[in-house]
Amino acid sequence: MTVAQWIEHWLSIGAPNRKKKTVGRRSMERYQQFLRLHVIPHLGAIRLQKLNSTDIERLYEILAGKMAPNTHYLAHSVFAACLNAAVRKELLASNPIAKAEKVP
Repeated sequence: MTVAQWIEHWLSIGAPNRKKKTVGRRSMERYQQFLRLHVIPHLGAIRLQKLNSTDIERLYEILAGKMAPNTHYLAHSVFAACLNAAVRKELLASNPIAKAEKVP
């Protein structure tokens, strides 16, 4: 499974959090916008199990010039939640965002 496939799956099931609650309509729109416009084009082709903190740091460097700091942090939070769900589903052993040196 690629990063893009996991993101699309996570969005299709309502982007549940650790309490298995789905997000509201407006939040879902923002999640879809960020993940589809920014993450998938840069990281989507990578196999989910091969995604590492260096890949994520490169993405953050690209996004730093395109987003306000608060938006950049929100984007980080959404992607972290998406990857945390993959950890809960045992598709990832650990969340590579936790190992990233540069977090917005």
